Amino acid sequence: MRALRGLYLIVGVLIGVLQPFIPVILAVRGFSAPAIGLVMAGTALGYVVALPTWGHLGDVVLGRRRALQIAALGSGAGALLFGAPLSPVIVAAAVVAYYVVQSGAAMLTDAIAVNALAATPDRYGRYRLLESGSFAVATLAAGVLYDAVGYGAAYLLAIAAGILVAIVVIGAPDAPRARLADYRAARDTVATPPAVPTLGARRWGEALGSIGVALAVAPRLPGVLAAVVLVHLGVLASFTFLPLRLVELGGAPSVIALSATVSALFEIPAMLVAARLVRRIGLRGLFVVGCGFYAVAFIAWVFLNDPLLIVASRALTGLAYGSLTVTIVLTVGALLPDRLQASGQALYGMSALGVASVIGNLGGGIVFGAFGHGPVFAAGVVSALAAALVAWRFVPARGQVRVGPRRA
Repeated sequence: MRALRGLYLIVGVLIGVLQPFIPVILAVRGFSAPAIGLVMAGTALGYVVALPTWGHLGDVVLGRRRALQIAALGSGAGALLFGAPLSPVIVAAAVVAYYVVQSGAAMLTDAIAVNALAATPDRYGRYRLLESGSFAVATLAAGVLYDAVGYGAAYLLAIAAGILVAIVVIGAPDAPRARLADYRAARDTVATPPAVPTLGARRWGEALGSIGVALAVAPRLPGVLAAVVLVHLGVLASFTFLPLRLVELGGAPSVIALSATVSALFEIPAMLVAARLVRRIGLRGLFVVGCGFYAVAFIAWVFLNDPLLIVASRALTGLAYGSLTVTIVLTVGALLPDRLQASGQALYGMSALGVASVIGNLGGGIVFGAFGHGPVFAAGVVSALAAALVAWRFVPARGQVRVGPRRA
């Protein structure tokens, strides 16, 4: 388990030294708000393709450790390309390439962790908070560094972190690769209980590989993913444009870094108490609580004009993100067999960072450019409340709902 802890610590650094600063780096390099929204929507389209591919590679083809090594090393190469003095079109393409390759890192780490902690899933939050903590420290330190030397150092730090992830994952535990025929047979022989709500999961085709099998054997999963999309419509649109709002108000790179750091730090207490809260109010209850925290933060951003007050309000988004991350990862872990965990976590990431991000960033870029920050953040309130309603219908009350055998 030491390797798993180290893996979460370094993945947090990998994400923290570059990703929070990408919208501002694009603005510094001459991109307008609509153009930044378009680039980020392009990265989201990349997620839609990349995350299911990473899930299939991890579960069926390569194993989760080898797939994670490729994702980590590839993210470093993508960061180097992003930092090169190239034309705006190539820079935009480099950002998309970076996100596409880096997208597998956190998802595959979660898949490895859920399998390793299958006997004690309550411990997941205590491991996941290591990523939040290292992300917070790395982002804050990077922001101070970039104040002094500029953003050029970000690309080198991302390369170094990718190499470390590829090394540390060698010692992490992993489950065997999946044989999809076993799960297709289980899907065909196990009837869906009448009490389990579905969104037509069994209609998904064989051509989707492990992703299609995961959707078919877990009839609640499409509804859960719909709730994930709704809450992240506001989350991702706001997080893309909140740094731009801070820049409008005079925020330096260190202020942007502090904003991300405060949010990440408050993820930690949320993850520490998440298991206890799940036992008390259930998975769906904690999902709704997370949506509520987001809604309150979005309302505050509509009206606040002080960068430091906005930074302080990021405590709410940290509590929300920590609650939702644990809830969704544990929900996927409960709904799917261990050998389909990378595919399940990929569906979560594809919904949150892919589908929601395409809609949120495209729409948010247009609205932010034409009307400013207020309507963007107000739309986040609506989507968070809608997500709470859908989650109450589809997220299981506890973590015990499974279809078919957990192990093959």
